[in-house]
Amino acid sequence: MKLTALSCSLFPLALAGFASAGSYAAAEPRSVKTCEARAKEQGKPVDGWKLVDGPYGKQCRRETVDLMCFGEQYYEPDTREAHCCDPPRSVGWVDEEKKLGHCCAENHYFSKDPSSGEGLCCPRDTHFSGGKCRPKKNDNDGDNGNHSDGRCVDLCHMSGGPGPCTKGPVCGNEHNLGIKYGHCYRLSFSDGEQLGSRRGDLTYLKGGEFQDIPFKVCKATTDCSKAGPVRYDEGFYLQDQFGRFNDKDGKPGFISNHQDGNHMMFLDQTLNHLAAEFKGTATCANGNCAIKLYGGSNGERGLGPACPSDNPGITWWANKKIGMSLHFTEMRCDGAAPFAPEYGKRSRSHDEF
Repeated sequence: MKLTALSCSLFPLALAGFASAGSYAAAEPRSVKTCEARAKEQGKPVDGWKLVDGPYGKQCRRETVDLMCFGEQYYEPDTREAHCCDPPRSVGWVDEEKKLGHCCAENHYFSKDPSSGEGLCCPRDTHFSGGKCRPKKNDNDGDNGNHSDGRCVDLCHMSGGPGPCTKGPVCGNEHNLGIKYGHCYRLSFSDGEQLGSRRGDLTYLKGGEFQDIPFKVCKATTDCSKAGPVRYDEGFYLQDQFGRFNDKDGKPGFISNHQDGNHMMFLDQTLNHLAAEFKGTATCANGNCAIKLYGGSNGERGLGPACPSDNPGITWWANKKIGMSLHFTEMRCDGAAPFAPEYGKRSRSHDEF
């Protein structure tokens, strides 16, 4: 299912050879790059461009349809056509900044042959070489617990599984943590236990009574919009999308910044200034991708367990090195399965260049 939003792009074009502002449709430009050529140079889609009058001469304008996807929107590198890549499939980026990529099947990734520059979506236990996906040679061919795209080996999910509910944790690479601003994730520990909330108080703890909480990754307590992947030098906040069990409106709230054994907890929206800012590094935990978390008041504290020992809460400790590693598994922000209906609004917008 796709929802769409109309948008347009605009950029100036120097057009030598047009007779007048009102006759450009019939005129024949000389020695001028077409709108499509200009768009392709700038990594934009090449379809739908028209010449229009601008304040300083002729401009190229594009009316198009932007897709509102359950997963991610991407453009085919060759055609620049927009498509949705919905879970359990994922985008294998050719150029993430320009949103150029291929929609790969579950447990596949985009593997590129450095000798030819060509690539293909390959199963995670293979790599692209010599025009096709080939098995990795052995345990000593540079894998060492990770796939060639930087993902950790996940034997539980390499078999494909029965459906989208078997999706594994997101994985980072040399550029970012794998998580994205404006997206939601279920948080779990290396043994599979989830970070949940309690009924008796506001704290979060391992194996809390309320599970499968979608935590939205936000740039700030005032900005939870979608804005691409979280890079290593960037911080983020985690917003509980379910809210408290006894709140009929289910208002969301951030995780607090408690430290030195005091339990992190759900914050009422009037207390956003007390929210914890997280940072992290991509790592592996129990054979799956994870993020080692640190942050706190000085940005240098490690996330660690608070009491009790069996089902501990979480808190910031002074030693950054003890940072706890958590798995981030992407999920819908309303907690539903990826194929469940999701409603949105059509919106009209435009950008210019």
